[in-house]
Amino acid sequence: PDFPTGGVIVDSGEAIASAYASGRGAFRVRARWSVEDQGRGTWQAVVSEIPYQVPKSKLIEQIAALISDKRLPILADVRDSALRLYSRNGNDVTARFPELAGLAETYDDLLLDGEVVALDGGRPSFHALTDRMQVRGRRRAQHLAAARPVTYMAFDLLRLFGSDVTARPWRDRRALLERLDLAGRHWQ
Repeated sequence: PDFPTGGVIVDSGEAIASAYASGRGAFRVRARWSVEDQGRGTWQAVVSEIPYQVPKSKLIEQIAALISDKRLPILADVRDSALRLYSRNGNDVTARFPELAGLAETYDDLLLDGEVVALDGGRPSFHALTDRMQVRGRRRAQHLAAARPVTYMAFDLLRLFGSDVTARPWRDRRALLERLDLAGRHWQ
């Protein structure tokens, strides 16, 4: 396929191969971006490639909404008593949120869609959240988790005990999620 303005394909290799084999299908493409450290604890997100036919104004609105909502979308994948956290662009961010490790002890197999929120004085803080997203070292992540822990707020259930439940209506998945009773110190 031709991606004249660039971007990152976020579909699986299987989906891409299927589209090529059948000659039909579509790809999900996300903007390519990076974070530049501006010094003195500040940073700047730089978008270098925007998917074809995505209006810049719409992209800017979506970024502004994330900043104003002070939250970060994260998928929580629990399998065989192990937790993996993924950002929407597929990056593994598990090491950045050690206080969420206990989610692995809730159920043997589930996939949750939710958001990570960092509170500062009882109010959501985007600055506290960006500190966590830039962490690379385990020791630094543990220090930040102790000083300013995050809360994972699950709002959708995508898989349970190996069964994909995304074909069910959202209200049914939500009801199932509520019956799981996932209340914990750092998640709800």
